[in-house]
Amino acid sequence: MSGVVEDRGRRCLTVVFGIGVLLGLTLGARRQALADGLPTSDADQFFDRGVRATQTGDYEAALAAFQESERLEPNPDSVWNIGLCHRALGNVAASANAFSLYADMAGADLTDEEQWQIDTVLSELAPRVGRLVIVGAEDGARIEIDGTMAATAPPPEWIAVEPGRHEVAAGGAGMAPARATVDVAAGEVLRVE
Repeated sequence: MSGVVEDRGRRCLTVVFGIGVLLGLTLGARRQALADGLPTSDADQFFDRGVRATQTGDYEAALAAFQESERLEPNPDSVWNIGLCHRALGNVAASANAFSLYADMAGADLTDEEQWQIDTVLSELAPRVGRLVIVGAEDGARIEIDGTMAATAPPPEWIAVEPGRHEVAAGGAGMAPARATVDVAAGEVLRVE
């Protein structure tokens, strides 16, 4: 089920995912600039490609486009859509991390409805992922999980991972990374020092 709704002047494409959770695909100012024929940045053009790909159900192409838009010009709308694409593709941990990052980026600008949507999706995803709480990493340290950059210290409140065994490393410039191997179960919150 999908449709277009108005929300504080932004057009949102609503998409229903599993268990009746309603989420919005934010088209935001980027999409409006394109619709109005205004000059756009490369990030805006990738964002528009992502929107068009979601409309045809090509979530892999949409994810790649939104990620490139975010890389070129960080924006909460891109992060929200990255979370939606990961969710549609079944990448539960990546989806949870994107929605958590979106909430951090949007902060006090979140409307009550947006906060409800974030809380709803995170509460639905939490039992399906493990959450690592990273403590003790020096500010600026690079935090990697299974060899992939996950965050920079100070890290977010938690980092979602698929249930199972993971290699966690944290280190900064000129210092050997501290490493830990952890096993985390679905729904578990695990503190990693």
